[in-house]
Amino acid sequence: MKYSIPKEEWGEGPWQNESDEYEFEYRDIKCRVLRNKLGAWCGYIEIVKPDEWGDDYEEFPIEVHGGLTFYDEKSDTKPDDNKVVIGFDCCHYFDQFPITSLKLMQYLNRITKDANVIEFSNKMLALEEIRPYIKNETYKDISFVIKECKSMVDQYLNKQDEKDE
Repeated sequence: MKYSIPKEEWGEGPWQNESDEYEFEYRDIKCRVLRNKLGAWCGYIEIVKPDEWGDDYEEFPIEVHGGLTFYDEKSDTKPDDNKVVIGFDCCHYFDQFPITSLKLMQYLNRITKDANVIEFSNKMLALEEIRPYIKNETYKDISFVIKECKSMVDQYLNKQDEKDE
């Protein structure tokens, strides 16, 4: 993964002692957790999409941190098996993640000479000054994301069991 800022510049935090990607199977469902370009964790599971779930993944009956934010009809399996990948991210308002907009804007100011980029990043830096006043911001670590993936799998399989009854 190529990050917005090199990982060695993320600063101190629990993210320095974690891997950046992990794949596993839970209850015979493929799961994957990895970081996005801001260093925030994302979690994904590969399922066979039930026809009754429709096409709007945000309406799927799965509850997960921040709601479902990812849907892809492509999977690592055969294209005709109706498998999809659904997922979520930990990059929401009260989530703490390694690359805050402050770090990103400071980094952009260091590496660019473009006046438009500098003006934009200075405006963003001014907005970022309120960030320390956000009290309940927490870092979602890899174990949190793995648990959320397992919860998605459990919910999916429970819905399948209900359908079969």
